[in-house]
Amino acid sequence: MQATVPTWPYVIQTISVVVAAVSFLVGINAWRRTEIGKKKIELAVHTLAAFREIEQAFSEIRSPMSYSNEGLSRQAVEGESEQDAELRRRAFVAIERINNRSAKFMAAQSLRYQLEAYFGVEVIERPFQRMLELRGKIIGAANRLEHSWRQQGHQFRTEEQFTQHLERMHSAEAVFWEDSADPDPIKPQVAEMMADITMLCREVIEPSHNIAIWFSRRWFEFRRFWLCK
Repeated sequence: MQATVPTWPYVIQTISVVVAAVSFLVGINAWRRTEIGKKKIELAVHTLAAFREIEQAFSEIRSPMSYSNEGLSRQAVEGESEQDAELRRRAFVAIERINNRSAKFMAAQSLRYQLEAYFGVEVIERPFQRMLELRGKIIGAANRLEHSWRQQGHQFRTEEQFTQHLERMHSAEAVFWEDSADPDPIKPQVAEMMADITMLCREVIEPSHNIAIWFSRRWFEFRRFWLCK
């Protein structure tokens, strides 16, 4: 007579193995999510700190206060007069300040590719693009002022030409010097850059499911979409 093989012990053993395997996988996934979450928070903190330094850097670069030893790293133009050299030096001050803070811009830019890996290009592109655009605007204003300031003592053929010259010069000075115009053309763009990056980083550092924050985020994206059209 054939012996009956007990079934339930094997069934229970099999179930135990399956449960253990599932628990292991769930634990691994939970650990993985936790580690990724930690890395995201750390990256968000570093990014926010880097952009705070960029915000401060723009204010320092555009400061109307300057010293006689600033702008001396400019390469002299052969045959230039002392007056032209001085005007060129003054215009070069902002560019020299940018060069002296290049490490801050590079540090912020280096975080861009890490952020892209976690959040995607579309989400993080705007504040980084704005940072580079603002830096370019200040450099462009400095280059225009080098020419405009040297034209100040020249005669213009018509009153219209002189008026256009003043408009170009004052427009460049508004970008070059902080608060030299009302409203300041650069400050709102810096504020918008900081609002973009702060919203992204804060949602990672301090996640919230508050409905008001959710609607605020959707409204911000809706407004940005229509302003860009």
